[in-house]
Amino acid sequence: MTTSEKTWVSARDNYLRQVSEALKAARYPGAKSIIEEVQQHLESRYSELPPESRNWEGYQQLITAMGPPSDYVDLLGVGRLKRRVVRWKKIAIAAPLILIALVWAWDRGVIPLGSYNGPRTYVIPETVGAPWTHPFTADPELVGSWESVDFVHRLSEFVPGRPSVPRDRYLEELTFKADGTLNAMLRKRRPGLNMGNWTKGWIMDRRAEIQAQYAVREIGGQTYLFFPWLSGDVSRRYMPPCYYVMKRVPDPQRRVEPAAGTAKPATM
Repeated sequence: MTTSEKTWVSARDNYLRQVSEALKAARYPGAKSIIEEVQQHLESRYSELPPESRNWEGYQQLITAMGPPSDYVDLLGVGRLKRRVVRWKKIAIAAPLILIALVWAWDRGVIPLGSYNGPRTYVIPETVGAPWTHPFTADPELVGSWESVDFVHRLSEFVPGRPSVPRDRYLEELTFKADGTLNAMLRKRRPGLNMGNWTKGWIMDRRAEIQAQYAVREIGGQTYLFFPWLSGDVSRRYMPPCYYVMKRVPDPQRRVEPAAGTAKPATM
């Protein structure tokens, strides 16, 4: 290799290194292929040089005519590419936050799923009953404590001895007082939580906006209570209630004594 050729190789490689560093700084994804194209173009321009121009000055003129290495970044639209990447990163961050906000609003009822959000009445298809418009009526069959044994969507789904959900159920026990009040013991929480009111045939939530029928059934020689669970699905998403299947607590010491006083009429 002649001295002139060595000078050209040095000038060419130095220029290619500068172009590579500019593309690398801009994080251009196809930098390798661009370098190969620039090198081919340089070799083509070099082959066109007359013999008298194949010296250091001639090579510098050729390199200068190729333009500054930073020009390739602008010509290839790397600036626009970076802006596009930044924009998509912002969208990727904002989208989950927007989704979480929408789910929260849906769960809290801020975004209603129905056009009607007033008082509602839910009946059990197997038990036709009248709306709750009468004063409190006692039901001796219901007074006392009950423990949950299953959780079902419909009464017909319940099969004694074959629970459809695990033993670790959210609602553990209910206590129906003779004055129409209703207390509950939830999983990992202290007993005595107010669950609303009751009257014969009906359960009313704490805000007195939803009333739903309960049912007491004799199945296989055992008495079971089907308690309508007025969860957020019912109060906020306008879905019909599911039912906790309850069995009476046999130990009388676990029963809560009836509260004193006269109960107030329960109306919608």
